[in-house]
Amino acid sequence: MNGLAVKDIEFNGATLRAAQDVAGKIWVGIRWMCMGIGFDEDKMKNERKKIQKDIVLNEGVKFYPLGSGNSDTEVLCLDLDYIPLWLAKISITPTMQKENPDLVQKLITYQLKAKDVLAEAFLPKKEEIVPAQSNMIQLQLPNLPDYSGNFQELNEKIDKLYSDMGKLANLLIEMKEGSKISVDIPESINHGNLLEVLEHSAITEWKKKIYSMIDRLIDAGKCKERSECLQYIYKYMNKNYGVVWDQEMKEYAIQNGKKPSTIDLTYNNETYRSIFESILVDLVENNTSQDEEMVCMTDKIITPLIAKYNDNSNAGCATYKLVYARMDKIKPICWSNREARYINKHEKKTATKKNIINDSKSLMKIFRAAVKQMLEEE
Repeated sequence: MNGLAVKDIEFNGATLRAAQDVAGKIWVGIRWMCMGIGFDEDKMKNERKKIQKDIVLNEGVKFYPLGSGNSDTEVLCLDLDYIPLWLAKISITPTMQKENPDLVQKLITYQLKAKDVLAEAFLPKKEEIVPAQSNMIQLQLPNLPDYSGNFQELNEKIDKLYSDMGKLANLLIEMKEGSKISVDIPESINHGNLLEVLEHSAITEWKKKIYSMIDRLIDAGKCKERSECLQYIYKYMNKNYGVVWDQEMKEYAIQNGKKPSTIDLTYNNETYRSIFESILVDLVENNTSQDEEMVCMTDKIITPLIAKYNDNSNAGCATYKLVYARMDKIKPICWSNREARYINKHEKKTATKKNIINDSKSLMKIFRAAVKQMLEEE
């Protein structure tokens, strides 16, 4: 058939007919395109006339015998490259949309896809590539276990390691800045765990500082015991900062497997620690300013003796007790009478031996003598 390769192509529920010449150009039968879209005979005749009269489309027109069987009737064909332009020139009017929406939808489908489908029909078929048989022996791999849970556990351990490294770095910085850490490590602490040892040392040093400040309040007669001062601060934090200690205790116990003391819980929370320290500092500054010189006097006198005994107790209280005992040996002292006189004189609720000594020249003289004797002893 004049060297034409004629094909029927199924598209959108219709059969289109096209042919490819010896040069490889594809020619599309307009009659079959119009029937596929749904045009009637009058519309088909009208479209054939428009194509032949159009100055551009006419360049892509040829007549080829695409009939069935032995028919040699030549029909209007259009170069495949001109098909989109022809279809685009067919206007979709409001009347068409209202009276024949199915035809409109088919026309849109042809405008968008017909050319590609027709072109693909004449492309050479790709030969199916059959992989060459290999002489390699194929083995069935065993089912491997699911390690996703292990990876999750590993990630959690890595996160904890980074957290511990951060804590260790902070502790080392504190040591470098001059915080001397020299305390007895209890048996419950893992001596092989440097971080655990340093954390214990840091909290011990912090407690010493806190208790020393509280002792100044006790010396000033503002509270009788450390526990009284601590409870006041805890209640103040609850009332003014909304700290719910019971809930904090429960959450800490769940995370760490043990219930902490309130002072330890305070230290382990940087926010609470900062609040606690600021409250305590205010209490000390507001209530001990008048007694500051007296407190410093006894501390200055006894400091060398504390160093001699290598006393790590809070504020050197162990050494103070030894000095009080030595004072009684030098000259018996009725501390209860001295305390009553001090309370009446200063209108305080209570008094410590340190308060009483600092307030009495005679007792200060005995205190100095006791410290001197103990320093001279081997």
